[in-house]
Amino acid sequence: MTTKTNRFRGFAIATLLTAGVVSTIASGGGGGGSDGTIVPPAGGGPTLALTATNAPAVSSMTIIAIGAAFDFGEIAGSGLPLLAAAMPPGISAPKDSGNSQIDLPVAEAPDISNCTNGGTVDMTITQADPNTLTVGDRVIAVFDNCDDGEGYAMSGTVDLTISRYEGEILTYMFLIGFDVTLSDVVIDDGTESVTANASFALTLDQLNYPNSRFNLAGSQLQLSAEGEVINLTNFDHELTTDWVSELSIRHVTTASGTLEIQSLGGTIDYSTPVAVEAWHWYPDDFDPHNGEMLITGVDSSIRVLIVDNSNVTLEIDVNGDGVVDEYVYTNWSELNDNM
Repeated sequence: MTTKTNRFRGFAIATLLTAGVVSTIASGGGGGGSDGTIVPPAGGGPTLALTATNAPAVSSMTIIAIGAAFDFGEIAGSGLPLLAAAMPPGISAPKDSGNSQIDLPVAEAPDISNCTNGGTVDMTITQADPNTLTVGDRVIAVFDNCDDGEGYAMSGTVDLTISRYEGEILTYMFLIGFDVTLSDVVIDDGTESVTANASFALTLDQLNYPNSRFNLAGSQLQLSAEGEVINLTNFDHELTTDWVSELSIRHVTTASGTLEIQSLGGTIDYSTPVAVEAWHWYPDDFDPHNGEMLITGVDSSIRVLIVDNSNVTLEIDVNGDGVVDEYVYTNWSELNDNM
């Protein structure tokens, strides 16, 4: 029973990673422990006025929210983008995938298994066909301080339902979609913790393998850490990964949505008028080198111009007349320090 359950645990863990929870820890997350959930913005447009004073902090927090996609290649980690996240652990591609048989449960009562370095996960799996994945298959995973040796422990509930499936996962050429709900999910790396509550759709597309597309879109994704709470609503983030060679990968990201930043006391809208590009040259990841982000506040805006993989210019329009009033010349290191 444990072997079959572990195969599905990968779906739950991968969803958390691609949602950026662990990436937020790595980037500093804005600081430690939250006082609970916040109410999503009621609508009606941004509520935060943007100035030269708050521009670096607002830009940094926006990057926290949408920049996690750039960490995806490193998180997936196997050298096959998205495959490591989409394929349950323990299943490997056979030479003749047309004759493959996978020992997966049709339906199971809750099953509690031990995690590698302590803690447990209680899995409830409902599957229509034991030999394949089917739209409507569902996994509910309840983690209790589960430590699988990845540098963090996880608690909380992850509910996944397959919403779309094309191709064949064992041939590496597939598209799979999930409807995902995260309920009080806590990721703790031993020094700080991040709590996530979310409802979103996740799509992993490798039909053009080895190139891939990752889309995360939904109504709410809330992350809280050390007194900071960020809340994304009506968001749509997409990352495409192009394998230029065995040692070089190009990541291209587009993003849009509304972001509430509790510490700054308001909401902003964000988009990427020019897609953001970054390179991975084995074994190193690099900061984005090209692209634009537009952050819109109350009668104000910040245009984040990526000059190269070191330098960034913030063009600030403080009164919404379309004219740049102030420039802030910064770099990725300084923006990261504001996270």
